[in-house]
Amino acid sequence: MNGLWISNTQFYNFNDNKLHRSLQAVNAAHRDSANAALMGKLLKIFPNPDLILKKAGKKLTDLREVRDDAHVMAAVQSRKAGVLSMEWDVDKGKKDDDINVFVKKMFDNIDVYDTMANILEYFCFGFSINEVLYDYNNITQKIHVRSIAPRIQDNFHFDSNGVLRFKHYSDQEGMLLIQNKFLVARHFPTDANPYGEALLSRCYWYVTFKKQMIRFWLRFAEKFGMAHTLAKTRRGAEEEEISLIYEGLEAMTQDGVGVIPDTASVEFLEANKSGSTDLFERFILFANNEISKAILSHTGSIDSTPGKLGNENSADTVREDIVEQDKRVVEKTFNKLIKTIVDINFENVTQYPAFTLYQKETLDRDRAERDDILIRSQTVKFTKNYYVRNYGFKDDEIEIVEPSLTKSLFSEFAGTKKTGQQLVNKMIDDSAAALSKALDDSVIDSVIEFINAGKDYDAVVNQIHTLLPDFNDEQILAVLEHALVLANATGRLTED
Repeated sequence: MNGLWISNTQFYNFNDNKLHRSLQAVNAAHRDSANAALMGKLLKIFPNPDLILKKAGKKLTDLREVRDDAHVMAAVQSRKAGVLSMEWDVDKGKKDDDINVFVKKMFDNIDVYDTMANILEYFCFGFSINEVLYDYNNITQKIHVRSIAPRIQDNFHFDSNGVLRFKHYSDQEGMLLIQNKFLVARHFPTDANPYGEALLSRCYWYVTFKKQMIRFWLRFAEKFGMAHTLAKTRRGAEEEEISLIYEGLEAMTQDGVGVIPDTASVEFLEANKSGSTDLFERFILFANNEISKAILSHTGSIDSTPGKLGNENSADTVREDIVEQDKRVVEKTFNKLIKTIVDINFENVTQYPAFTLYQKETLDRDRAERDDILIRSQTVKFTKNYYVRNYGFKDDEIEIVEPSLTKSLFSEFAGTKKTGQQLVNKMIDDSAAALSKALDDSVIDSVIEFINAGKDYDAVVNQIHTLLPDFNDEQILAVLEHALVLANATGRLTED
């Protein structure tokens, strides 16, 4: 079947002339029966093998109650935020062409971040399903994506061949999904478990026990957290008198006032059970930590202490891996959509635009500091591709230049190379002549002495202005460059 279903009753045939596209109405029942015949009628429903759900007698529907827990919701939002905080682009940095522009407009017309959030449901339930709704534009004569709608996982199941099907009352095995109509993302699927690993099911018992523990905690607080009122009556008091005092005590516990006979006494007994409450709190904390491990693979991102060393540092590293995993799933899902929509509307396409996610204005400071040390040591020379790949520059934004000679000569890391005597003499003459135009001999001597006494290049650059208070930055830079050459040429380059 060479075409695309736009809706349940509209089918677009790819064999139609591209210049005169039209939508064809096709009987939906015929479509379903044809697909069923194609795959075979002997397929059987493959039940979800999740052991936790099976032991608890629950289904995917019940996992939505697990998500109502505040800590579970916080963990899910925290994990999603790692991807949703990124910027997106199509063929970032590449020249726009007709296909590229068409795909970018498609993403501009849909809510990309809502769709990303729906795709990321895959780790909660094991898989996520989003239906692509298409439109045909008579003006452009192209198929467009109108919207992408999330679908509930409870309405789908996999067959024994691992094929996803829609649960339908008229078909016990379920209806095959229309090709190119659904975007499916799965969390670590296997042949034994095509449904993927649902992380919310790993949280099920912790949430269940935590609810019970909170309920016990409330009962404990009600029983032992409030003072108990005890009344003493005279010996031989009548039942009517005792009942009257009891009713008065009940009113007293609610309103704080009461009336009792003058022969009775009232005492308030307070229970000292503060230590017992730690049991409830420790268990709830334990359950929350296990929930964080299940969803985030660590416990440090929700209840971590800013600036604290130790576990939080390793937690951040694991977090980056999880974000990268989710990022790739989203990119893969959208790139599948791009390939589908491009194949529908354009012919003979061999290279497709790519949907990418990236952090806005991010810079790895550790990498930058390391690279700076390597460059200054003159042991490494980085290529243009290295800066484009690791620092986010575009190819036409940077140009690689050789390090400054003056800085190289002064660097403590650089090995001094012997040069010809004529080159040395020329460097000395040129630098001395340039300095003499701007400074007198006493200032020159002071500058050279200051430079030779300097420990490193940066220290000299940052302090040279103290010797030249009347010069602007450009003049100081010029003086510094010539003085560096003169100082090193007369000293280090002439050493044997």
